[in-house]
Order: sequence, then C-alpha cells, then structure tokens
Amino acid sequence: MNALLDGLNMLYSEISFIKKPKKLLLKIPYLLNSAFSFNYAAIFAVDPILDEVSVISSSFPGELEKVILSLMHRHPFVDFLSKAETTCSLELEGGYLFLVKVTGCVEKLLISLFRSQPFKEEEEKALVLFADKLKCTLDKFSAQATQKDCYLQVIKTLTRAVDARSPYTRGHSERVAEYAVQIARALGWNEEQIESLKEAALLHDIGKIGIPDNILKKPSRLTREEFEQMKRHSIESARILESASILQDVIPYIMYHHERYDGKGYPFGLKGDDIPLGAQIIAVADALDAITSDRVYRKALPWQVAIEKIRQNSGTQFSPRVVDALLTALEQQGKNPLLLKK
Repeated sequence: MNALLDGLNMLYSEISFIKKPKKLLLKIPYLLNSAFSFNYAAIFAVDPILDEVSVISSSFPGELEKVILSLMHRHPFVDFLSKAETTCSLELEGGYLFLVKVTGCVEKLLISLFRSQPFKEEEEKALVLFADKLKCTLDKFSAQATQKDCYLQVIKTLTRAVDARSPYTRGHSERVAEYAVQIARALGWNEEQIESLKEAALLHDIGKIGIPDNILKKPSRLTREEFEQMKRHSIESARILESASILQDVIPYIMYHHERYDGKGYPFGLKGDDIPLGAQIIAVADALDAITSDRVYRKALPWQVAIEKIRQNSGTQFSPRVVDALLTALEQQGKNPLLLKK
C-alpha cells in the first residue's frame, strides 16, 4: 500500500507542475507507467453522441491499441460507457485491461491500463482516486480558460477603442499581433508560446487609453513633457493587466516592447538579451506596422522601405536575431502571404 501511496503522490506532484490541459493529457500515460507497474497506459476521448472513441495519448503498441479501440464498440464496453459505473476490467489475450472513467469533466475521458498481471483491489481504488484528481485539475483548467477568454474580450474591446481613437491607428494592434506571430514562427516558437505572444501583441498599447487626445492625435512633434507622458503607456499597460493572474506571463512582453537593443529605449533602458525575446519581437512588429501605415504627421512608407529601415536598425534599435527572423519569414512568403498584405 505504501508503494501505491508513493505512486499517487508522485502523480499528484507531477501534474501540479503542468499548466496546460493538452500537455497534461499527453503526459498522463507515461506518468502512470512510471508511477505504477503497468505495461501500457492510454487516455481516450469518448463521444457518446457519435458513438466514437479516439486516442488522445497512448503508450500502447499500435496493434494492441487497435484491438482495444475495436473492443470499445462491443459488449461489455458499450454498456460500461453508457452506464454510471466508473471502472471496468477484462482479461484479454496476453494480459488484463482496466478502464477508469474521468467523470464530470468537460470532455468525456477514459483512462485505459494494461499489464500482464491482474489488477489488485487497492490498485483499482488508487486509480479511481487519480481519475478524480485529474477531473478536478481539468475542471480548474476549464474555469481558468473561461475566465481568461472573458477577460481578454474586455481588454481587446478596450484595445480596439484605443486604436479607433485615431483613423491612423485603427486595426494597429491586430496587425502587430499578426506580424509578431509570423516572426515567432520563423524563430521556431511552439504554438503555446505563440499564443501568449499574440495576446501580448494585441494588448501592447492598452495603456494608451489614459493618454489625452491632444497628445495621442497631435499632428506635430511632441514636446519633451508630452513625450514623457506618452512613454508611460507601456508601464500603464502592465499596470492595467497586473491584477489578472492569468495574464502574468505576457506582461513583460508588453512592458518592455519599447526597449531598444542598444539600451536607449524606455521605460527602463534595458539592453540586449535583458529584454525578453517576446518584447523584442513585438518591437519589430510594431515598427513594421507603424512605418507602413498612415500617420497624422506623414503618409505610409512603401513595404520595401520599411524592411530596409528595420534592417538598418538591426543591432541598435532592434534585435539582430528578430530582424533575421522577419527576413526569413519574408523569404517564406509563399507560406506566409500575410506579410505581403501591404
């Protein structure tokens, strides 16, 4: 029994460090294999309406996985899937199969375990406890995602309101987000990282909501005092978002997107790699859209002029690594037609 408790504690500890539901489900079979003496484990998604069972993650060999999937549509599994029972066991050729429902979560899930020896009663109970823990964790993820979606909708509405205060900046944040995504892909970022970067880019100018119109729309050069007030918008953006725990990971990208690679930017004069890479990406994307868009003080410049200006400022205003990624994305323009939209 001590070994079972140790295994459960190890599982609980491992899943507490995983912050994304998809990543968690992909790791579950391998965590189960490590914690207990199972030969194979898998997570299945069950769609009772379509009468379909699909694999989310599995350590089963291909042939055994096919056999188990085919069994899901036969007695006694059909009855098990449609009834209230949470567990089901069956002796198969070469070993024993044990199934545990993860009940009550948004997606209907099934933990499937296989090994050569029969499952003991205390092991089955331990696995039911783990299924309950997994259900609670997934429900928490779902609630956080809903909260985040609601919060982002409010913030995006405010961002559009900021952009719409001037006809010259309407749609600016959306375009900056699109360019930032393309640059991040050229840098090899994964989709999870890109999603966070996109959120930051959409929100990067939210602090301008507190900048008066006489400064934001001024057709001539800002005075030193006016520019100092304008420079505060990146800090104000961070301040607006700081109470949202679900957005903490994007705040550095927003707060530092006006820092320069040579240390001459604001608000803190960070230099080089002290500037978060996400902020460096947004800096290039922001400049790209600003140069190629009409402004109250000048007309939009041609696309190639904008690229050349950014290239000339590589190593001073902009990170050479990020500028190179932008150029790489342009070279892949057949796959990234967005960068040709100007």
